[in-house]
Amino acid sequence: MAGLLDVILGYDCNLACDYCTITPQMRARSLATGALLEAMRLGRGRDYDRIAFTGGEPTLRRDLVGLVKAARQLGYADIKVQSNGLLFSPPQRRAPG
Repeated sequence: MAGLLDVILGYDCNLACDYCTITPQMRARSLATGALLEAMRLGRGRDYDRIAFTGGEPTLRRDLVGLVKAARQLGYADIKVQSNGLLFSPPQRRAPG
């Protein structure tokens, strides 16, 4: 059965919401690019056909565009990035790949 792979890239964020429960220790943690790529490959092997990159704020990661491209190359039919959108400039709004 096909499904959605929800990938938490890390908990770092560019906002400081009063109600946020993420601690400074959590914000400092994130998965390495290699571990993320392996999880994405495993997901495809388990018939996940959709992927969502979440966090914290995924756009803080320098490798985000590469991860989206890798998801496309792995054959994910639907790729989502859950973002507050504050770091997107007009040229960045176009989906890579």
